[in-house]
Amino acid sequence: MAATATRVVKSGKAAARKAPRRTAVSDTHVRLWRTAILVSLFVLLASVSLVLFFSHAIHKELDFITAPATAAGLFTPSPAPQQHLINASREHLQDLRSGLTTTALVAIFSAFVLGYAIINRLRHNVHRLHKRQTRLSSENAVLEQRVKDRTIALEAARAHAEKERQRVETLLQDASHRIGNSLATVSSLLGLQLQRSRNPQVRTALSSARDRIQTIAAAHRRLRLGADMETASAGEFFNAVVRDVQAGLPAASRERIRFRTFFEPWHLAARDVTTLGIILGELLTNAVKHAFPKNKNGVITVAFGKMDEDILQLLVEDSGIGCTGFAENTPSEDQGLGQIVISQLSMQFGGKPRFEKAERRGGTRVIIPLPALNANKISN
Repeated sequence: MAATATRVVKSGKAAARKAPRRTAVSDTHVRLWRTAILVSLFVLLASVSLVLFFSHAIHKELDFITAPATAAGLFTPSPAPQQHLINASREHLQDLRSGLTTTALVAIFSAFVLGYAIINRLRHNVHRLHKRQTRLSSENAVLEQRVKDRTIALEAARAHAEKERQRVETLLQDASHRIGNSLATVSSLLGLQLQRSRNPQVRTALSSARDRIQTIAAAHRRLRLGADMETASAGEFFNAVVRDVQAGLPAASRERIRFRTFFEPWHLAARDVTTLGIILGELLTNAVKHAFPKNKNGVITVAFGKMDEDILQLLVEDSGIGCTGFAENTPSEDQGLGQIVISQLSMQFGGKPRFEKAERRGGTRVIIPLPALNANKISN
Protein backbone atom coordinates (compact mmCIF):
# COMPACT_ATOMS: atom_id res chain seq x y z
CA MET A 1 0.00 0.00 0.00
CA ALA A 2 2.86 2.38 0.86
CA ALA A 3 4.71 1.50 -2.37
CA THR A 4 1.55 2.16 -4.36
CA ALA A 5 1.10 5.52 -2.68
CA THR A 6 4.76 6.38 -3.44
CA ARG A 7 4.30 5.51 -7.11
CA VAL A 8 1.15 7.59 -7.28
CA VAL A 9 2.91 10.58 -5.76
CA LYS A 10 5.89 10.23 -8.14
CA SER A 11 3.65 9.88 -11.18
CA GLY A 12 1.71 12.92 -10.04
CA LYS A 13 4.89 14.96 -9.74
CA ALA A 14 6.13 13.81 -13.18
CA ALA A 15 2.78 14.70 -14.71
CA ALA A 16 2.96 18.10 -13.05
CA ARG A 17 6.41 18.71 -14.59
CA LYS A 18 5.27 17.60 -18.08
CA ALA A 19 1.97 19.44 -18.04
CA PRO A 20 3.39 22.97 -18.78
CA ARG A 21 5.40 21.66 -21.75
CA ARG A 22 2.39 19.87 -23.23
CA THR A 23 0.28 22.96 -22.70
CA ALA A 24 2.83 25.22 -24.48
CA VAL A 25 3.04 22.88 -27.48
CA SER A 26 -0.72 22.64 -27.67
CA ASP A 27 -1.12 26.43 -27.53
CA THR A 28 1.43 26.91 -30.37
CA HIS A 29 -0.37 24.31 -32.45
CA VAL A 30 -3.70 26.04 -31.92
CA ARG A 31 -2.24 29.44 -32.88
CA LEU A 32 -0.77 28.01 -36.12
CA TRP A 33 -4.09 26.46 -37.11
CA ARG A 34 -5.93 29.67 -36.38
CA THR A 35 -3.44 31.65 -38.50
CA ALA A 36 -3.77 29.21 -41.41
CA ILE A 37 -7.56 29.36 -41.29
CA LEU A 38 -7.58 33.17 -41.18
CA VAL A 39 -5.11 33.44 -44.10
CA SER A 40 -7.11 30.97 -46.16
CA LEU A 41 -10.32 32.81 -45.40
CA PHE A 42 -8.73 36.15 -46.37
CA VAL A 43 -7.43 34.74 -49.66
CA LEU A 44 -10.82 33.22 -50.42
CA LEU A 45 -12.59 36.52 -49.83
CA ALA A 46 -10.04 38.39 -51.97
CA SER A 47 -10.42 35.84 -54.77
CA VAL A 48 -14.19 36.13 -54.72
CA SER A 49 -13.86 39.92 -54.89
CA LEU A 50 -11.55 39.64 -57.90
CA VAL A 51 -13.91 37.21 -59.60
CA LEU A 52 -16.72 39.67 -59.18
CA PHE A 53 -14.52 42.50 -60.50
CA PHE A 54 -13.40 40.54 -63.57
CA SER A 55 -16.93 39.42 -64.30
CA HIS A 56 -18.14 43.00 -64.25
CA ALA A 57 -15.28 44.09 -66.53
CA ILE A 58 -15.98 41.29 -68.99
CA HIS A 59 -19.62 42.24 -69.18
CA LYS A 60 -18.65 45.84 -69.97
CA GLU A 61 -16.28 44.70 -72.73
CA LEU A 62 -18.92 42.48 -74.23
CA ASP A 63 -21.39 45.34 -74.17
CA PHE A 64 -18.83 47.56 -75.93
CA ILE A 65 -18.10 45.01 -78.64
CA THR A 66 -21.70 44.24 -79.41
CA ALA A 67 -22.86 47.87 -79.22
CA PRO A 68 -23.90 49.68 -82.55
CA ALA A 69 -21.41 51.86 -84.28
CA THR A 70 -23.14 55.07 -83.22
CA ALA A 71 -25.75 55.85 -80.71
CA ALA A 72 -28.23 57.09 -83.42
CA GLY A 73 -26.66 55.83 -86.69
CA LEU A 74 -25.51 59.35 -87.75
CA PHE A 75 -21.79 58.71 -87.74
CA THR A 76 -19.96 55.69 -89.15
CA PRO A 77 -16.21 55.44 -88.55
CA SER A 78 -13.88 53.92 -91.07
CA PRO A 79 -13.62 50.14 -91.03
CA ALA A 80 -9.89 50.05 -90.17
CA PRO A 81 -10.05 51.91 -86.84
CA GLN A 82 -13.21 50.09 -85.90
CA GLN A 83 -11.58 46.69 -86.44
CA HIS A 84 -8.58 47.84 -84.44
CA LEU A 85 -10.82 48.74 -81.48
CA ILE A 86 -12.58 45.41 -81.72
CA ASN A 87 -9.28 43.52 -81.71
CA ALA A 88 -8.06 45.53 -78.72
CA SER A 89 -11.27 44.82 -76.88
CA ARG A 90 -10.99 41.14 -77.64
CA GLU A 91 -7.43 41.07 -76.31
CA HIS A 92 -8.54 42.92 -73.20
CA LEU A 93 -11.42 40.49 -72.87
CA GLN A 94 -9.01 37.57 -73.19
CA ASP A 95 -6.85 39.05 -70.44
CA LEU A 96 -9.88 39.48 -68.24
CA ARG A 97 -10.88 35.87 -68.86
CA SER A 98 -7.38 34.70 -67.96
CA GLY A 99 -7.47 36.77 -64.74
CA LEU A 100 -10.92 35.45 -63.96
CA THR A 101 -9.76 31.87 -64.49
CA THR A 102 -6.67 32.40 -62.33
CA THR A 103 -8.70 34.10 -59.64
CA ALA A 104 -11.27 31.30 -59.71
CA LEU A 105 -8.50 28.71 -59.39
CA VAL A 106 -7.02 30.65 -56.47
CA ALA A 107 -10.47 30.86 -54.86
CA ILE A 108 -11.02 27.13 -55.36
CA PHE A 109 -7.61 26.36 -53.90
CA SER A 110 -8.22 28.71 -50.98
CA ALA A 111 -11.61 27.11 -50.36
CA PHE A 112 -9.98 23.68 -50.49
CA VAL A 113 -7.23 24.75 -48.09
CA LEU A 114 -9.78 26.36 -45.78
CA GLY A 115 -12.04 23.29 -45.85
CA TYR A 116 -9.07 21.00 -45.32
CA ALA A 117 -7.89 23.11 -42.38
CA ILE A 118 -11.33 23.14 -40.81
CA ILE A 119 -11.90 19.42 -41.38
CA ASN A 120 -8.42 18.56 -40.13
CA ARG A 121 -8.95 20.74 -37.08
CA LEU A 122 -12.24 19.05 -36.37
CA ARG A 123 -10.63 15.65 -36.79
CA HIS A 124 -7.82 16.72 -34.49
CA ASN A 125 -10.31 17.93 -31.91
CA VAL A 126 -12.32 14.72 -32.18
CA HIS A 127 -9.16 12.65 -31.87
CA ARG A 128 -7.97 14.64 -28.88
CA LEU A 129 -11.39 14.40 -27.26
CA HIS A 130 -11.47 10.67 -27.84
CA LYS A 131 -7.97 10.37 -26.43
CA ARG A 132 -8.91 12.36 -23.36
CA GLN A 133 -12.04 10.31 -22.88
CA THR A 134 -10.02 7.13 -23.18
CA ARG A 135 -7.47 8.39 -20.67
CA LEU A 136 -10.24 9.58 -18.37
CA SER A 137 -11.95 6.19 -18.59
CA SER A 138 -8.65 4.48 -17.84
CA GLU A 139 -7.99 6.76 -14.86
CA ASN A 140 -11.55 6.24 -13.64
CA ALA A 141 -11.09 2.49 -13.85
CA VAL A 142 -7.84 2.77 -11.88
CA LEU A 143 -9.48 4.99 -9.27
CA GLU A 144 -12.48 2.69 -9.01
CA GLN A 145 -10.17 -0.26 -8.49
CA ARG A 146 -8.24 1.64 -5.83
CA VAL A 147 -11.47 2.63 -4.11
CA LYS A 148 -12.66 -0.96 -4.30
CA ASP A 149 -9.40 -2.25 -2.84
CA ARG A 150 -9.49 0.40 -0.12
CA THR A 151 -13.11 -0.43 0.66
CA ILE A 152 -12.27 -4.11 0.95
CA ALA A 153 -9.37 -3.27 3.26
CA LEU A 154 -11.56 -1.03 5.39
CA GLU A 155 -14.28 -3.66 5.56
CA ALA A 156 -11.72 -6.23 6.65
CA ALA A 157 -10.34 -3.84 9.27
CA ARG A 158 -13.85 -3.06 10.50
CA ALA A 159 -14.72 -6.73 10.69
CA HIS A 160 -11.50 -7.39 12.60
CA ALA A 161 -12.21 -4.50 14.99
CA GLU A 162 -15.76 -5.73 15.52
CA LYS A 163 -14.49 -9.21 16.21
CA GLU A 164 -11.97 -7.86 18.71
CA ARG A 165 -14.65 -5.74 20.35
CA GLN A 166 -16.89 -8.75 20.74
CA ARG A 167 -14.01 -10.75 22.13
CA VAL A 168 -13.17 -8.04 24.67
CA GLU A 169 -16.85 -7.68 25.58
CA THR A 170 -17.07 -11.43 26.10
CA LEU A 171 -13.96 -11.40 28.27
CA LEU A 172 -15.28 -8.51 30.36
CA GLN A 173 -18.66 -10.13 30.80
CA ASP A 174 -17.00 -13.41 31.68
CA ALA A 175 -14.70 -11.68 34.16
CA SER A 176 -17.63 -9.86 35.77
CA HIS A 177 -19.61 -13.10 35.91
CA ARG A 178 -16.67 -14.95 37.47
CA ILE A 179 -16.25 -12.22 40.08
CA GLY A 180 -19.95 -12.49 40.88
CA ASN A 181 -19.68 -16.27 41.17
CA SER A 182 -16.65 -15.98 43.43
CA LEU A 183 -18.46 -13.51 45.67
CA ALA A 184 -21.48 -15.82 45.69
CA THR A 185 -19.21 -18.64 46.86
CA VAL A 186 -17.89 -16.44 49.66
CA SER A 187 -21.49 -15.56 50.57
CA SER A 188 -22.35 -19.26 50.72
CA LEU A 189 -19.38 -19.95 52.98
CA LEU A 190 -20.52 -17.14 55.27
CA GLY A 191 -23.98 -18.67 55.28
CA LEU A 192 -22.56 -22.03 56.36
CA GLN A 193 -20.58 -20.32 59.09
CA LEU A 194 -23.74 -18.46 60.12
CA GLN A 195 -25.64 -21.72 60.57
CA ARG A 196 -22.92 -23.15 62.83
CA SER A 197 -22.56 -20.07 65.01
CA ARG A 198 -24.57 -19.68 68.22
CA ASN A 199 -23.35 -16.23 69.25
CA PRO A 200 -26.01 -13.62 68.40
CA GLN A 201 -23.48 -10.87 67.73
CA VAL A 202 -21.44 -13.12 65.47
CA ARG A 203 -24.57 -14.23 63.66
CA THR A 204 -25.59 -10.59 63.11
CA ALA A 205 -22.16 -9.67 61.79
CA LEU A 206 -22.02 -12.73 59.52
CA SER A 207 -25.55 -12.06 58.23
CA SER A 208 -24.72 -8.42 57.40
CA ALA A 209 -21.49 -9.42 55.67
CA ARG A 210 -23.27 -12.12 53.69
CA ASP A 211 -26.01 -9.74 52.56
CA ARG A 212 -23.51 -7.13 51.38
CA ILE A 213 -21.45 -9.68 49.52
CA GLN A 214 -24.60 -10.99 47.86
CA THR A 215 -25.47 -7.44 46.79
CA ILE A 216 -22.03 -6.90 45.26
CA ALA A 217 -22.14 -10.32 43.60
CA ALA A 218 -25.54 -9.61 42.10
CA ALA A 219 -24.28 -6.25 40.83
CA HIS A 220 -21.38 -7.89 39.00
CA ARG A 221 -23.56 -10.65 37.54
CA ARG A 222 -26.24 -8.26 36.31
CA LEU A 223 -23.94 -5.66 34.75
CA ARG A 224 -24.27 -5.49 30.96
CA LEU A 225 -21.98 -3.08 29.15
CA GLY A 226 -23.16 -1.01 26.22
CA ALA A 227 -21.73 -0.87 22.70
CA ASP A 228 -18.95 1.49 23.79
CA MET A 229 -17.80 -1.00 26.46
CA GLU A 230 -17.75 1.81 29.03
CA THR A 231 -21.36 2.57 29.92
CA ALA A 232 -24.44 0.62 30.97
CA SER A 233 -28.17 1.27 31.14
CA ALA A 234 -29.03 2.46 34.66
CA GLY A 235 -32.71 1.51 34.42
CA GLU A 236 -31.99 -2.01 33.20
CA PHE A 237 -29.39 -2.58 35.91
CA PHE A 238 -31.54 -1.17 38.74
CA ASN A 239 -34.48 -3.33 37.65
CA ALA A 240 -32.19 -6.36 37.89
CA VAL A 241 -31.13 -5.35 41.42
CA VAL A 242 -34.77 -4.97 42.50
CA ARG A 243 -35.63 -8.38 41.04
CA ASP A 244 -32.70 -9.99 42.86
CA VAL A 245 -33.77 -8.49 46.20
CA GLN A 246 -37.36 -9.55 45.59
CA ALA A 247 -36.31 -13.05 44.60
CA GLY A 248 -34.26 -13.36 47.81
CA LEU A 249 -37.31 -12.82 50.02
CA PRO A 250 -39.27 -15.69 51.48
CA ALA A 251 -42.47 -16.57 49.69
CA ALA A 252 -44.65 -14.98 52.36
CA SER A 253 -42.65 -11.75 52.25
CA ARG A 254 -42.90 -11.59 48.46
CA GLU A 255 -46.68 -11.62 48.81
CA ARG A 256 -46.71 -8.94 51.53
CA ILE A 257 -44.19 -6.50 50.07
CA ARG A 258 -44.71 -5.00 46.63
CA PHE A 259 -42.15 -3.06 44.60
CA ARG A 260 -42.80 -0.12 42.30
CA THR A 261 -40.04 1.20 40.03
CA PHE A 262 -39.66 4.39 37.98
CA PHE A 263 -36.38 4.63 36.08
CA GLU A 264 -35.53 7.20 33.42
CA PRO A 265 -33.48 5.88 30.47
CA TRP A 266 -30.03 7.15 31.40
CA HIS A 267 -26.67 5.60 30.54
CA LEU A 268 -23.92 5.86 33.16
CA ALA A 269 -20.32 4.78 33.43
CA ALA A 270 -20.12 1.09 34.36
CA ARG A 271 -18.24 1.81 37.60
CA ASP A 272 -20.87 4.34 38.70
CA VAL A 273 -23.72 1.97 37.84
CA THR A 274 -22.13 -0.73 39.99
CA THR A 275 -21.68 1.65 42.92
CA LEU A 276 -25.27 2.89 42.66
CA GLY A 277 -26.44 -0.73 42.48
CA ILE A 278 -24.67 -1.47 45.77
CA ILE A 279 -26.29 1.60 47.35
CA LEU A 280 -29.70 0.56 46.03
CA GLY A 281 -29.21 -2.98 47.34
CA GLU A 282 -28.36 -1.65 50.80
CA LEU A 283 -31.42 0.61 50.84
CA LEU A 284 -33.76 -2.16 49.71
CA THR A 285 -32.30 -4.64 52.20
CA ASN A 286 -32.75 -2.17 55.07
CA ALA A 287 -36.33 -1.44 53.99
CA VAL A 288 -37.22 -5.11 53.73
CA LYS A 289 -35.69 -5.94 57.12
CA HIS A 290 -36.81 -2.98 59.23
CA ALA A 291 -39.81 -1.28 57.60
CA PHE A 292 -42.38 -4.11 57.80
CA PRO A 293 -42.26 -5.94 61.14
CA LYS A 294 -44.91 -8.39 62.34
CA ASN A 295 -45.91 -9.43 58.81
CA LYS A 296 -46.96 -5.91 57.89
CA ASN A 297 -47.95 -5.32 54.27
CA GLY A 298 -46.37 -2.48 52.39
CA VAL A 299 -44.95 -0.96 49.22
CA ILE A 300 -41.37 0.00 48.38
CA THR A 301 -40.99 2.64 45.67
CA VAL A 302 -37.71 3.01 43.78
CA ALA A 303 -37.05 5.88 41.35
CA PHE A 304 -34.07 7.25 39.45
CA GLY A 305 -33.87 10.38 37.30
CA LYS A 306 -34.34 14.13 37.41
CA MET A 307 -37.27 14.64 39.74
CA ASP A 308 -37.79 17.77 41.83
CA GLU A 309 -34.34 19.23 41.17
CA ASP A 310 -32.32 19.58 37.99
CA ILE A 311 -29.88 16.86 39.01
CA LEU A 312 -30.10 13.10 38.99
CA GLN A 313 -31.43 11.53 42.15
CA LEU A 314 -31.90 8.03 43.52
CA LEU A 315 -35.01 7.64 45.67
CA VAL A 316 -36.16 4.72 47.83
CA GLU A 317 -39.38 5.13 49.80
CA ASP A 318 -41.30 2.61 51.87
CA SER A 319 -44.70 2.66 53.55
CA GLY A 320 -43.44 1.00 56.72
CA ILE A 321 -43.07 2.10 60.32
CA GLY A 322 -40.37 4.74 59.67
CA CYS A 323 -37.14 5.33 61.51
CA THR A 324 -35.61 7.91 63.85
CA GLY A 325 -33.00 10.56 63.21
CA PHE A 326 -34.96 12.81 60.83
CA ALA A 327 -34.41 15.96 62.86
CA GLU A 328 -30.71 16.00 61.98
CA ASN A 329 -31.42 14.61 58.51
CA THR A 330 -29.02 11.78 59.29
CA PRO A 331 -29.57 8.16 60.33
CA SER A 332 -29.23 7.39 64.02
CA GLU A 333 -26.16 5.55 65.18
CA ASP A 334 -28.10 2.48 66.30
CA GLN A 335 -29.35 1.72 62.82
CA GLY A 336 -26.26 -0.17 61.77
CA LEU A 337 -23.45 -0.26 59.31
CA GLY A 338 -25.67 -0.27 56.22
CA GLN A 339 -26.53 3.40 56.35
CA ILE A 340 -22.89 4.29 57.03
CA VAL A 341 -21.93 2.40 53.88
CA ILE A 342 -24.64 4.24 51.97
CA SER A 343 -23.37 7.61 53.19
CA GLN A 344 -19.75 6.81 52.30
CA LEU A 345 -20.57 5.56 48.81
CA SER A 346 -22.85 8.53 48.10
CA MET A 347 -19.98 10.93 48.75
CA GLN A 348 -18.37 9.72 45.50
CA PHE A 349 -21.10 11.54 43.57
CA GLY A 350 -20.93 14.79 45.50
CA GLY A 351 -24.19 14.21 47.37
CA LYS A 352 -25.32 13.39 50.88
CA PRO A 353 -28.28 11.07 51.62
CA ARG A 354 -31.38 12.76 52.98
CA PHE A 355 -33.45 10.62 55.35
CA GLU A 356 -36.99 11.92 55.53
CA LYS A 357 -40.38 10.83 56.69
CA ALA A 358 -42.70 9.88 53.86
CA GLU A 359 -45.58 12.36 53.70
CA ARG A 360 -48.45 10.26 52.32
CA ARG A 361 -48.08 6.77 53.70
CA GLY A 362 -45.66 7.30 56.55
CA GLY A 363 -42.55 5.21 56.44
CA THR A 364 -39.13 6.39 55.33
CA ARG A 365 -37.92 8.20 52.26
CA VAL A 366 -34.23 8.25 51.33
CA ILE A 367 -33.11 10.68 48.61
CA ILE A 368 -29.54 10.60 47.30
CA PRO A 369 -28.65 13.57 45.04
CA LEU A 370 -25.94 12.90 42.47
CA PRO A 371 -24.63 16.28 41.25
CA ALA A 372 -21.17 15.06 40.23
CA LEU A 373 -22.67 12.20 38.25
CA ASN A 374 -25.04 14.58 36.47
CA ALA A 375 -22.25 17.00 35.56
CA ASN A 376 -19.56 14.69 34.23
CA LYS A 377 -20.50 11.12 33.52
CA ILE A 378 -23.95 10.97 31.94
CA SER A 379 -25.10 10.91 28.34
CA ASN A 380 -28.80 10.81 27.65
